[in-house]
Amino acid sequence: SHYNFTKKDTMNESRSTTPHRHHQPLNISLHTRCCIEQTLAPLQNMNTKSLETMNKLLAPCLPDSENRVLSSHGNKTNMLKDNLFGSIILTLVPSSEISTNHENTDHCQKYLCETPINQNMYPYITLLIATLLIATIGNIFVCSIITKIRSLRQHPTYKLLKSLAVSDLLVSLLVLPIKISMALTNNHFCSSINICRLYQTVDHVFFTASITHLFVIAIDRYLTISRPFNYRFAEKHYRMMICVVWIYAALWGVLSNVDFETYQFQSTFHIDHGKCQRKDIIFPRVLFIAVFFLPCLVMFYMHACVWKIAVDQGKKIEKENTPTLQFKRLTGVENSEKSSKQLLPKYLKQFSNSSSGKFKVEFRATKIILSVFGTYLICWAPVTIMTFMRTFRTFNIDKNAYLFLCSFLPNLNSCLNPFLYCLLHRDFINALKTVYRRLKFVSKHEMSIKHRANTGEIIRTRKANTR
Repeated sequence: SHYNFTKKDTMNESRSTTPHRHHQPLNISLHTRCCIEQTLAPLQNMNTKSLETMNKLLAPCLPDSENRVLSSHGNKTNMLKDNLFGSIILTLVPSSEISTNHENTDHCQKYLCETPINQNMYPYITLLIATLLIATIGNIFVCSIITKIRSLRQHPTYKLLKSLAVSDLLVSLLVLPIKISMALTNNHFCSSINICRLYQTVDHVFFTASITHLFVIAIDRYLTISRPFNYRFAEKHYRMMICVVWIYAALWGVLSNVDFETYQFQSTFHIDHGKCQRKDIIFPRVLFIAVFFLPCLVMFYMHACVWKIAVDQGKKIEKENTPTLQFKRLTGVENSEKSSKQLLPKYLKQFSNSSSGKFKVEFRATKIILSVFGTYLICWAPVTIMTFMRTFRTFNIDKNAYLFLCSFLPNLNSCLNPFLYCLLHRDFINALKTVYRRLKFVSKHEMSIKHRANTGEIIRTRKANTR
């Protein structure tokens, strides 16, 4: 499957094409050899007849000096056969210089990890560090606010949102540091195989936990809005539901360590060309279909139903909130607005206010859930679809686009949710203002204490001088 060519095969090919000339080894740098290997490895199962395509693929790997040497050397032989990739390697680089055996892979891995940081990576590293800090502080703030504020603590939806915030917090503490270390080596994985296994496991666990939390929240919202009188869960039921979500996510984390081709644990992950990858393609297909695509389809339907019901209820409440005009016409009271309000029964007012207030709470929670779900889709859909498609067919993507869509955007989701809560819920905004006032008060208090201390020292110094 890999491009392993023996010396004998190379010499036979050289004799068949150029019987009077031997294939001379080229002085190719380690950078070029590793770059060619890294470029062709994902495309080893593809077959092409286009030299122009190969030139475009290999052009970034060849400096001008080596490109001239390879061009002049390539004119001496014509080895273009069915598999152009293998022919190009045989033509340009002898088997003694490039292969995909274990020894050469180790050399390339060492070379990739020792290469200086590309200047284009500095903005990406800065964004990752900022995301780590914002996600950590923001999700800790969300957990503390939901715990302290009674109206949020007793609301079942916010209990699930608190668990989701814990998931985002763990992503920022466990996944983002590994991403930052990879960014410091030009997005190459340079840690041990055990760190690779840990990275893949926790990534699958938190990916499953996030989407499953949103799925359970969508079910809760749907039943709460569509069946407000029949659907009532006790607090222990929500705790049990949260435990089931985390157990389900942990189960997928365990399954991610199983190689479904050999059914072994040790050979599941490998580090190849600076990438921490799985060997089999069965698990990613099953994971994305069962955990992402099917739940998203169900959530689309439930959120659409919830939004329709919420809009209809809002219109009904608006009609119920204007009984004074109807009462005025029926009784013929024409004195003033004050007289109509005096004749309106108090229990009708209380019922209208309580129903509209309850609806506003539920509708506000629904808006937050829809925003969180939409943000999750925007952040995770590109990498999920792209990874799922790569299990069927390999394709190239621009490095900058890959960094943004597949590496940065999913991590950005962990720090966006706290901002959504603060923008869409007054209690979060009020809590943030309270924290700001306390910090401001503490800083002023400390400044006043320092001022008093300095003033006291000045007075004592003056008294000592007068003596």
